[in-house]
Amino acid sequence: MALLHSGGLPSGLPGGSLPSAPPRLGPRKTMTVDDLDAKQQDFWADFMKRPDAKSAYAAQRRLMEKKRRWLEERQKVEERAEHRKQVADALEEAPAETKKLIAPIFHLRIVEDYLWEVLDECVKSKRSFVERLRIDPKVHAEILNYRENFQAGGEARIEDMEKQLQAIQAARLLDEEKKKELKPAPIDIHTLKELLEYAQQCKYEGNEKFREGLYEEALFIYSQGDEAMRRWIVEGKSLKNEHKWLTDNRLACLKNKAQAALRLELFQTALEAAGAALALDDEDHKAWYRKLQAEKGLGKFSEAEESLARLENIAQWCPDRQRIMHDCDLERKRLKAARAKHKADTQKMLGSAFEAGVFSIDRERELEEAAADSDEDVEIKRRRILSKGIERRVDPADGQAYTLEEFITEYGGRGDKPPVEWDNAHHTSFIFKS
Repeated sequence: MALLHSGGLPSGLPGGSLPSAPPRLGPRKTMTVDDLDAKQQDFWADFMKRPDAKSAYAAQRRLMEKKRRWLEERQKVEERAEHRKQVADALEEAPAETKKLIAPIFHLRIVEDYLWEVLDECVKSKRSFVERLRIDPKVHAEILNYRENFQAGGEARIEDMEKQLQAIQAARLLDEEKKKELKPAPIDIHTLKELLEYAQQCKYEGNEKFREGLYEEALFIYSQGDEAMRRWIVEGKSLKNEHKWLTDNRLACLKNKAQAALRLELFQTALEAAGAALALDDEDHKAWYRKLQAEKGLGKFSEAEESLARLENIAQWCPDRQRIMHDCDLERKRLKAARAKHKADTQKMLGSAFEAGVFSIDRERELEEAAADSDEDVEIKRRRILSKGIERRVDPADGQAYTLEEFITEYGGRGDKPPVEWDNAHHTSFIFKS
């Protein structure tokens, strides 16, 4: 312990001297919001230069997307639980016969959803839920159909029915969204300037992602640019240049979108983008080439050959005619090879299936016979026939057999108006016995 001597320094210190005092601090600088923003921007600018920045950014995006999906799913589960409780409470007043019909299938999601729809309609129209279950023939037939299918095929059959219903509902929602689409609105010169700057930014960033092989992100960016530009139109004879600027930018965006979709093998998306580009300029050889590749990917070989012929026509007036014609020759050989492979694969698949004896007679003939023998509602007859098995048809795009809902998911349409691809594959129809 250091002892103090009168008038002296503390003992135990080297040289008997006190340590020097730290330098005085100057006045503290006040940090503003701008300073913090600048530091944050500098941090992220430096961070994105790091080799692992892109992977870290992508991982963060995946995490946020996973969290968003989880929250949405949790909300759906909570809503479904509440709907189930309300339906169960309402069924307490139902007669024993109705309860006996519903009880074995009430745990099925498709049944829960249907009963909730009926209950919700009854509440809105101030009708009796129990009374409707008892006297409404359509409601009774629907519940009976679920019960019969569950007894015949178990939960696997119900899952197939649920997938078909979801596909039909998705197609219906898509049709409704398309009907709601607004016509392009006239744009003023100041908004046009901002729009073109945004379009250029989308093109630059999309091209960067495409060069890096990030085709999904590139497709998303190109789609954003297209979505922004398709909402506007330049009107007025004195604005010819402005009209051309907007058209050229959207045309480039659509062609890039089609190219990114082709890399991801999203052939229907590519076909729609190429079609929209040709609606702007039907003489654009790149758009025709994208359309040709998309049609080939979808197995639409006749349409692809027509697009190839149109491309060769347009190439006659292009400066790089020789290169385009060379590409056309190569594409014709690829088309021929793809058509031959598709035909061989389809024959092999159908031959193996028929040898295995898993097919039944054509569904349309069964429907006609049923219609002649009964006065039942057409929809009820259709469901009874389909309960014998699941109808599938061969998609020429890949030679595989798919159900109606899978065709609708891929090509659009709805249950009462199937896509053209489904009708064209009528000769390959069969019913798979589960």
